[in-house]
Amino acid sequence: MILLLSTTAGIAAEPPIPPDIGHRTSDIAPFSVSLSASANSVNIGDPLVVTVTYRWPGGWTVVSPNGEPDPAKDFANAFVTNFPPPQKNSSGQEERRVFTLTLLANRDGAWELPRPTFTVQTPEGARSVVASTVLVQVGAEDKPADLPPARQAWTRARGPADNERAWWMLAIALVVIAGVVALLLARRRQQETTRTPWEQFYEDWQSASNAADGKEAGARLSLALRRCLGTVFRFDGPAATTREAAAFLRGRLPDDEFRDLVRLLESLDALRWAPEHLPPSAVRPLAEQGRAWNGALKRRLDAEAELLKAAGTTRTANAAGASSANAADAKKSA
Repeated sequence: MILLLSTTAGIAAEPPIPPDIGHRTSDIAPFSVSLSASANSVNIGDPLVVTVTYRWPGGWTVVSPNGEPDPAKDFANAFVTNFPPPQKNSSGQEERRVFTLTLLANRDGAWELPRPTFTVQTPEGARSVVASTVLVQVGAEDKPADLPPARQAWTRARGPADNERAWWMLAIALVVIAGVVALLLARRRQQETTRTPWEQFYEDWQSASNAADGKEAGARLSLALRRCLGTVFRFDGPAATTREAAAFLRGRLPDDEFRDLVRLLESLDALRWAPEHLPPSAVRPLAEQGRAWNGALKRRLDAEAELLKAAGTTRTANAAGASSANAADAKKSA
């Protein structure tokens, strides 16, 4: 009897076994794509490191040609100077890919980074997410707030003389500010008039040739060509892509020059997808080709300007000769 009671009590003390409810979807981490930048503000031409992270549960399939996420298509229109292979982390429950890209800022103002799209095949079907917006200020630097000095504990009451003194001090300050602004504008205008597009291109070309990385040298050389062409043909060259610059210059350049330029710019853009740590020597032939193409363009435009000048001089001389001949005929007739 005692043995029967002990056995019954032991069975009653054991916790109930829950029914098998199968695999719970809440245990699976959600899929996502995140975007972050190494700085909130940069200057034109400065590199910016961008990190793109993809996460999805193990067993799910990424909708892409090779079954792996790839931000290359999202950053196709950006100036990418470095694109190493991603860091891969795999576990039984989650897959993670981290891409680290280096971009080159080419225009000032608020710069919205490309937002990668991530599509996976879930048990319920294909689902897509888009990375959050990331803005980077280009051309401006963050500065600490310039606060006024602390107010004194006691100040005397203001009188009429103080108001008169404030008026003439304000007038002097306005005159000084206007003079400084006029001086800066005059100096900037003088620099712009004294520096030709060809001199600016040579300075940019030297900067690109002295770059330590081949990808950066290619990006700087492409920017130098588009800046020079934008100044000569009056369009926003630094902000234009290769396709936009080619569309604008079509018909404005001879066919041979146009084909050579497009081929050169596309070769420079292709350096963005080259392996990491591209040596500068690999870009040197393209740099020499860009310098030779720019020099040939300058010589052709100078020759055309000389021909127009000579044609104008000849036309003026012919008009003067015709006037003299008419005057002589009129005098003989009289």
